Amino acid sequence: MKKFCPSCDAVVEVADVPTPRCSVCHKAVIDTPATEDPDPKRRWTQPLVVGAVALVLAALVVGWQLQRAKVPEAASPAKLAPPVVSADWMATWKTTELKGDRAVAPGIADAALAQYAKAAPNAQALVRQLFALAKPGGLQKVSLSTRRKHPVQPTAELWQAVTAGKAKPVHPIEAAWLLRAMLQARGEMASFVTESAGVQTPLMLSRTRLALKLADGTIAEVGAAQPMQAPKPVSDAQAAAWWLVVRANVLRLHGDFKLVYEDLGAAQLVSPGLPAADFVKGVAQLDQKMDESGVAACEAALLKAEDPLARLFLAEIAVGQDQPVKALQRCDEALKAAPAMPEALVTKAMILLQRVPTLPVDQRDATTIDVGKLLDQALQANPAPSGARAAKAQWLIHKDDMAAAETLLQAGVKDHRELESALMLVEVYNSRQQFTEAAAVFGQAEASLEDERVVTAWVMALVNAKQPAKAMEIIDKAIALAPTSTTVGLLRAQLLAEAGKIKESIAALEPLKAGPEGDQIAGLQAQLLLQDGQADQAVQLLQAVLTKRPTDKKLVLLQIVALARAKQLELADKVAAKALADKIALPMELVEVWLQSQHMERAQKLLEQEVAVDKPDPKAAATLAVVYVMQDKKPQALALRDKTAKQLGEHGEEFRKAIDEAIAAAEAEKANRVKPDAAK
Repeated sequence: MKKFCPSCDAVVEVADVPTPRCSVCHKAVIDTPATEDPDPKRRWTQPLVVGAVALVLAALVVGWQLQRAKVPEAASPAKLAPPVVSADWMATWKTTELKGDRAVAPGIADAALAQYAKAAPNAQALVRQLFALAKPGGLQKVSLSTRRKHPVQPTAELWQAVTAGKAKPVHPIEAAWLLRAMLQARGEMASFVTESAGVQTPLMLSRTRLALKLADGTIAEVGAAQPMQAPKPVSDAQAAAWWLVVRANVLRLHGDFKLVYEDLGAAQLVSPGLPAADFVKGVAQLDQKMDESGVAACEAALLKAEDPLARLFLAEIAVGQDQPVKALQRCDEALKAAPAMPEALVTKAMILLQRVPTLPVDQRDATTIDVGKLLDQALQANPAPSGARAAKAQWLIHKDDMAAAETLLQAGVKDHRELESALMLVEVYNSRQQFTEAAAVFGQAEASLEDERVVTAWVMALVNAKQPAKAMEIIDKAIALAPTSTTVGLLRAQLLAEAGKIKESIAALEPLKAGPEGDQIAGLQAQLLLQDGQADQAVQLLQAVLTKRPTDKKLVLLQIVALARAKQLELADKVAAKALADKIALPMELVEVWLQSQHMERAQKLLEQEVAVDKPDPKAAATLAVVYVMQDKKPQALALRDKTAKQLGEHGEEFRKAIDEAIAAAEAEKANRVKPDAAK
C-alpha cells in the first residue's frame, strides 16, 4: 500500500503491517489523501480545491509554466564556450553562433526609427513622445498576469509594429532598448540603470525594471507607474544578455529548445556568469523532463542571485513532484528573503490547504485556520497578488462555505478583473451545470484571448451552453491573436468535427503539423480522414509519421485500421504481426483494432489463442463469446461459457452470469441491426 513519508518527502510503497515504515529510510509514514471524501457534502467541492491549487500557483509565477515536452533531437543544453571578456559587447556578440535575423542585436536602429528620433527637438521631448505610446498597440508593458507567447522582436521591427499600432505588449527590457536606439540615433549620451529597491527578480526578470539615465541625470523609463527609488548602473553587455534571456524564455514556451540554448549560450558569452541565463537553462531542462539537472541548475543560479519568485517557482515544481515538504521549505526561503511577500503567503497557504487531508485529524482544524490567516495577510497587500482572491475562495470551499466563495469570486471578476477568479468561477458554474453563466464570466472579466486557458474554458462553456456559433467566434478571434497556437487550433478543429464539417476540420489541422506536436496532430488528422472515408490518404499520412515514430502504439494501431479500411489486408496482417512480435501492442489491443475494422474473423482468431490456456482471461473469454453471437455461433458461446466457468473455480458462477448478460446484450444489438435492414 502507499503512504506519505515526511522524511523522504514522497509517496512510498510500504508493507501492510500495524506500524508501517518507509521502505527507503525506514522512518514513520502517514496516510496519503483519501481517494474519496467521506463527507458527501464535499465530494463535488474537493476537486475544485485540489485542482485550483495549480491554477493559483501558476498565477503567481505566470509565464514560467512547464511544457514537459519530449526532448527533441539535437536540443540538449549546449556546452558553453569559455567566456569572452571584452569592453565592446558588440564585438563579443558577433562571436556567438546566432544566425540570420536572430543575429541582430537589440538597439539597432533602421532609417525610419532614426528619422523619428532626430525629428524630436531634444532628448526630453523624445522621451515624452515615447511615454505617450505606452498604450495597447504601442509600448504597453506585458502584464504580470499574462502568459506571454508572442516573439521578442529586434528593435527596428518592434518600432515598425508600434508605428502601425499593432505592437504586442513588451517587456521593460525591450522598451529600454528601443529608447536607447533612439537616443543613440540623436547622438545623446545615456546609460542603462535598474531598480535596486524592493523585491527584485534577477533570475526570472519578471519584475526587472530597465531604464535610461540621460546626460542631465534624469531617469527615463517607458510605461513606468512610479519613478525608480534606487537606480543602479547596468552595463550594456548585461542589458543585451537580459534581452537574449527574455527571448529564450518565450522560445521555451514554444518548445524551440535548440534556439533556447543558442540564445542562452550567447547571453553567457556577452555577459559571462549571468545568473538569469543559468536559471532559464534549468527551467528549459525541467521542460524537457530532465528534472534532476534542471533543479540543480536553478539552485546554482539562486546561489548567485536571490530571487524570491524563483524560489516560488521551485515550490511549484516540488508540488508537481509530490514533495510538499520541499515546497513549503521553498516558500519559507522566499519569505526569509522577502518577509511578508504576498505571493509567498498565498503559495504557502495553498500548499498547506492541499496537505490538510493527509494530516492527523487533530491537526487539520489548526492548519485550516493558519491557511486562512496567511490568505488574509496576503489580501491586505495593495494591490493584492494575482490569485489571492481565488485562493481565499478555495479556502472557503474547503470550509463548505460555497456562497461566500462565489461572492468573493464574483467580486474578483467584477471589481478587479482578476483572471484567476474568473477561471475558478467558471469551474464553480460548470460543476453546477450553469453553462450560460459560465460563458458570461470572461466577458465580465475582460479576459484576454491571448491566454489559452481563457480560450479553452470560454469555448467549452459556450459549447456546453449550446452556443457553437459564439464559440467559433471566440476561436476565430483567438487565432487572429495567436495564429500558431496549437491549443486554439485543436479547439477549432474539434468544433468543426463536432459540427460535421470533417473536411474543414482536416484542413484546420494541417498548419499545426509544423509545430512540436506535429506527429500527434497527424494522428488526429488520420482519424478524421478515416471518418471521412479517405482511408488511402490516412495510410499515406501514417506511413510518413511512422518512419519517425515506428514504436508509437497509437499510431501503429491506427495504421492497422487504416490499412484494413483501405482493403490492404495482407499488409495490415504484417503490421499487426510485427506489433505483437516487437511487443508494441498487446493481443487484446489488436482484438479491439480488428473489431473496429469490422474483421471479426481476425479478432476471433486472436481471442481463441488468448483463451486456450489453463486460466483464461475473463475479459478475453467474454469478448470471444460476444463475437461468436454476432457471427451466429451461439452454441460456441455457450460452450465457451461453461468451459471457462469451470476453469475459473470460485469465480466461475460470477463469470457465468456476466457472460449470460453479455450474450443477451449482443443478441439485442444484433436484432436492432436486422430491423432497419428488414424495413428497407
